[in-house]
Amino acid sequence: GTLVGSFMALLGPLMAETVDRCYMPKVTTVAFSALGTGFMGGPAIAGRIYDSYGSLDWSFLLAGAATVAGCVVLLLTPHIVARSKQRAETILTGEEGGEGFHIVSES
Repeated sequence: GTLVGSFMALLGPLMAETVDRCYMPKVTTVAFSALGTGFMGGPAIAGRIYDSYGSLDWSFLLAGAATVAGCVVLLLTPHIVARSKQRAETILTGEEGGEGFHIVSES
């Protein structure tokens, strides 16, 4: 509990530094939902692995693999966001040979 509490206290300012304000509620919900799922499901999964194999080695390996996967996703996020913004701009402007989207005003 002691170490997790300090992490939870720092999570809000970290998200405020990395995400636009309009996305804060959605990002906070996803982050805390993922943490809650891990906090509730992790011990049960580790216990099931211990019962199956008689050792906690595999549960630590699984936890490490999940951490590495999360780090990879975190490192790829800026690249994915930049590509999606570029793709959206391309679609809206019609630079790829398409007509794009045009706003027609009704007057």
